[in-house]
Amino acid sequence: MFDAGAWSAVAAPQDSTATFRIHYYVDRYELAPELMMNAVTLREMDALVDSLTRAGAHFHVRVVSGASPEGTEKGNQALAENRTQRLRTYLLGKHARLRQQDVSTLSLGSDWDGLVRTLKNSHYDWRHEVIYIIQNTPVWVHDRGGAVVDSRKKQLMDLRNGYPWREMVREIFPYLRRTQVDISFRKDLPEPPAQKDTVYIHEHDTVTIEKQLLVQAPRHRHGFLLYTNLFYDAAGAPSIGTEFYMGAGWALNARWSGGWWSSTAKNRFYRLYGAELAVRKYIALPSDNGAGMFRSSTGHHFGAYGQLFTYDFEFSGKGYMGGMPGKNLFAAPSWSAGFEYGYTFPIGRHLNLDLSLGLGYLQGPQWQYNPDDGNYRFEDFRTFRWWGPTRLDVSLYWLIGFENKKRN
Repeated sequence: MFDAGAWSAVAAPQDSTATFRIHYYVDRYELAPELMMNAVTLREMDALVDSLTRAGAHFHVRVVSGASPEGTEKGNQALAENRTQRLRTYLLGKHARLRQQDVSTLSLGSDWDGLVRTLKNSHYDWRHEVIYIIQNTPVWVHDRGGAVVDSRKKQLMDLRNGYPWREMVREIFPYLRRTQVDISFRKDLPEPPAQKDTVYIHEHDTVTIEKQLLVQAPRHRHGFLLYTNLFYDAAGAPSIGTEFYMGAGWALNARWSGGWWSSTAKNRFYRLYGAELAVRKYIALPSDNGAGMFRSSTGHHFGAYGQLFTYDFEFSGKGYMGGMPGKNLFAAPSWSAGFEYGYTFPIGRHLNLDLSLGLGYLQGPQWQYNPDDGNYRFEDFRTFRWWGPTRLDVSLYWLIGFENKKRN
């Protein structure tokens, strides 16, 4: 376990320190200005370095990086080192007058200490159990022969059927994927302009400048997605839908689809349109992409749905119509309701693919007719009933309002 004070600023003759925290997507070390408040943080950090170099001030920059504990210890150490070096390279490349000897680095690997400190200041009823495991279980547990028989991460993932681990993946780990930059300088030099709600003066003459909340208080973001069901599109009924993420894994989903195609010469007619409303619960997973993550509107999900629709299919002189002839959708619609299960995964920075299947009950009026020289002769009527699959989704999602967390 790393020293709990590793994130603290270096003690030096300089007596003021500005602290900036940059966050990363999971298993990534590239700078992501669009993530959290990184763009604002980078801008303020660059402004301070510029002002110090222009003034010819003597100052020191300390870059410390860590990783959330999902990955392997070896992988997280390499990831933290890459994050440190990428930020160091950014600073030296951005500020030509910044000297290499004025920038020191430290890579922590898996930030277990940061996790413990966060839990100690949290409200989770399982926090003491997690802290006990972290502080009393080695990363790897070996038997007398040297074989691995247990691990710290396995015990955490098994605790209470994995519930604490899933909560940490969702609520805490995103804030442990970070690089902290401490810039120490003489207190008698002009300090950077105060930013509203972002400058905090501490008792020990330390100035902390950051836009992001501390890890103890992660934010819940809301957003929505636009999507189309590729299966419906391929079936000739283009669809458009939206999903609104309400927080805590819950999402509200609405969709409209419709298609109207005909070929009089071949006695073919196709009409299908309707609406759907669904509510979903997304489940945080203990691992994803080999590293573990949680993202809004991604992963396994289950929910309930309801549909209203009408249809009219005619092929080779035989037709079937759902609904009331000559009326609109709501006059005598077919309807279905059921439960769905599926899995959503990212395929691009702002794109997800959702695969889901719904099972339920379908009912509606159905007319059977024969077209006769442009006149339709209705021959039979029945109430169509069906138990079984009533919903199939192969949907492409476009994320709006929050970061795609393929890499979060």
